Amino acid sequence: MPTVTIDGVPIEFPFEPYDLQKDYMEKVLQCIKYETNGVLESPTGTGKTLSLLCSTLAWVEFKKAQRKAQKTDMFEMYASSAAPPEITPMTVRSEQVPVVIYASRTHTQLSQAINELKRTAYSHMRACVIGSREFLCIHPDLASEPNSLKTQMCQVKVKSRSCQFYSRVERMKSAGPVVDKNVMDIEDIVKLGNSLKFCPYFMTHELDKLADIVFMPYNYLLDHNIRRNLGVKLESSIIILDEAHNIEKVCEESASLQLKSSDITLCIEEVTAAMKLLSEQDKIDVGVDIPEDIRPEDLCDLKELFLELEKQIDDVKIDIYHGVTHEATFLLDLLARAGIRAENCGNIRNLLLKLTEFLATIADGPFARKGVALQNFDGMLELIFMGKSNDFWDKVKRCYKVHVLAEPTKKKGMQDNWLSKATHSKAGGKIINYWCFSPGFGMNMFLGERPRCLILTSGTLAPLGPYTCELELRADVKLENPHIVKGDQVCVRIVTKGPDSETLNCNYNNRRCLWNLVRKNLSTLPCKVTIRTLRNMAELSSWEYVGAKFQKV
Repeated sequence: MPTVTIDGVPIEFPFEPYDLQKDYMEKVLQCIKYETNGVLESPTGTGKTLSLLCSTLAWVEFKKAQRKAQKTDMFEMYASSAAPPEITPMTVRSEQVPVVIYASRTHTQLSQAINELKRTAYSHMRACVIGSREFLCIHPDLASEPNSLKTQMCQVKVKSRSCQFYSRVERMKSAGPVVDKNVMDIEDIVKLGNSLKFCPYFMTHELDKLADIVFMPYNYLLDHNIRRNLGVKLESSIIILDEAHNIEKVCEESASLQLKSSDITLCIEEVTAAMKLLSEQDKIDVGVDIPEDIRPEDLCDLKELFLELEKQIDDVKIDIYHGVTHEATFLLDLLARAGIRAENCGNIRNLLLKLTEFLATIADGPFARKGVALQNFDGMLELIFMGKSNDFWDKVKRCYKVHVLAEPTKKKGMQDNWLSKATHSKAGGKIINYWCFSPGFGMNMFLGERPRCLILTSGTLAPLGPYTCELELRADVKLENPHIVKGDQVCVRIVTKGPDSETLNCNYNNRRCLWNLVRKNLSTLPCKVTIRTLRNMAELSSWEYVGAKFQKV
């Protein structure tokens, strides 16, 4: 493969790169080298994905070679010295090469990026695809559980060593078919996990520890709760957000939440279930850990807190048709009246965590309360009370609005599902929407974990000024690439007649005539008329495509 040296880094490219591809790779290397953010636009068809992968992985490989040479020199120096060097955590950290996290909108787009990676000279580098338990968990007991509950139950099974799939990860992670194989998509590793009986979810996390590049959808990356559950570490990483033209909405949604009256009702029922279980400890199976630090008075206080919060939400006055909108402080004041403040939020969350783990461990049966509502409420508190400084709360007041509306009740005549674990919303229930209207708020939450650099790229980002301003992103590296196809390579013409001078009319009434015209002139059609186009025409005129021929139906 041709090798081009850009900014001191040799990059192997599948073909001789165009000038705009060299410019693009140069900007990518500037972001990585100088640890700054970049916003790069390059039109579709200009080899953007290929340029991203080759430049970033070339830098990683170049850095690894440098570190290896440094270690060799240090070893030779220390071999000749009398005293061995002292190895500190700072020394180990300085020897680590940053991992590349490549995020796109969907798994389909990630699959395309992986296929591009396989075409390059860097296909030998370690890579993995991160997904949630929803797609990667293969345990039969958790297959029908909702994703939030699946996470909690999985953690309990792992802690108690009762998951046979997790137990095989340690033995299988060093096996050749798993680690040495080229990068696998989610479907590949799930298929392999079912075949070899290991957990694909935890195997991807084992591969993640050794990976040079990690692929994931960017809602996994930007949403704080998902990122925490997946264990994704951003610090010192090279973050690439491909197809970032709609990233503003994702940033807003990652910083927003919704609280329903029915959610509070479920929390009350789960606390009540925990109180009942703890009062019947003699009936609990041997081997189940009963938390000793959960006092009955703590559960009573927690239940009173939820009852008061439910009352406060019920007392909110709204327009039943349009709802009502308040400032951000409305939700904070409502929580404070129920006894939830920044000062005691940590204690409440610790108790919620213990209860959730206890319920997920001991609850059994389709009607059992397993702590899902308590876990969701804990995530809500984490987002609301994420910051403590005055600047944080001032920004919350500027960026957030609270919209309260009536919670829809079950329609009359709708049949109950006797297997449903949810509680139907009661009449007069409310939905409190805590909406973030600043993409920059979510982006700052993300950058607060201090990645090495963030590269936003897409085919359509211009104008870059308003884009970076809305995200409140300081981007020192910017690029607006032209298209690789030049003006003298494009020919635009209007075709009004066919080869036999028949007028081309594509309206509804003339569609059969159009198909007859095309069928009559198949031999003279340009090569760019695809079979799909002809098939669509055939369907409109009662013809069908069989084999390589069109026949009358």
